[in-house]
Amino acid sequence: MKKILYSACMILAVCAAFVSCQKDVVTGHNPADNLYPQKDVVGVYEGQWCRTLDGVTDTIDGSLTLVAVDTAAFQVEVSVLCESISLTGTSVANIAQEGSHGYVFYNMSSSNGLGADNFRGRVQDDVATIDFKKSMRAGRFEKIFSFHFSGIKAE
Repeated sequence: MKKILYSACMILAVCAAFVSCQKDVVTGHNPADNLYPQKDVVGVYEGQWCRTLDGVTDTIDGSLTLVAVDTAAFQVEVSVLCESISLTGTSVANIAQEGSHGYVFYNMSSSNGLGADNFRGRVQDDVATIDFKKSMRAGRFEKIFSFHFSGIKAE
């Protein structure tokens, strides 16, 4: 009986040696290898700003600029520009790699340089987006506008 049990275990061990898992799929580079993700997104992104108030949306040409902050890892300086609607500002944001989904940058402070309560953006495949709400003057009143930008990295 011991011989049969021993033989069965040996056969099982030999069979298991030839079984393999699926090959690992390589998607971009390993986030652990990238100590300064802010350097991967540096550039000027040109595209369209969408400004929404009370269900009415205006689309205006503008830009978003991302500059690496060399004094600290995982930070980027975000500058927005759309002169025709007086949308300008610069703020520091945290940045992180989201696996194969590109990079996400954000600032949750209400005292950021964009004048927004907070903002969040993403860069993936040389396309940048950002969303935030900001109080601006509309006629005689202060109104809260929603802003969305989507643009392609300029050469």
